[in-house]
Amino acid sequence: QPIIAVIEDYGDHVVARWPDVDAVGHGETEAIALESLHEDIVDLYHDLIDDDEEALGEAPRRWRRVLARTVAPIEHPERA
Repeated sequence: QPIIAVIEDYGDHVVARWPDVDAVGHGETEAIALESLHEDIVDLYHDLIDDDEEALGEAPRRWRRVLARTVAPIEHPERA
C-alpha cells in the first residue's frame, strides 16, 4: 500500500518523512532520502512487529498498528 511521504529540500540535503510512524530518511538527493526512509521504515517494522503490543508505549503501539496495516514483508531468496 502506498504511503504519503513528506519531502523537504534544504538545498544541500533532502529529508523524507512518514509522519504516521515518525520515520525519517535523509540524503543529498530525493532518491537517497527516500531510500533512507525506506530503510528506517523496515528497521522500525522489524523492531516493533514481533514485540508484545502491551509492552509498548502509546506511540509505538500506534506505529505498530499502522505498520501492520501498511507494510507487507517480502521474502528475499538470499535471506530465506
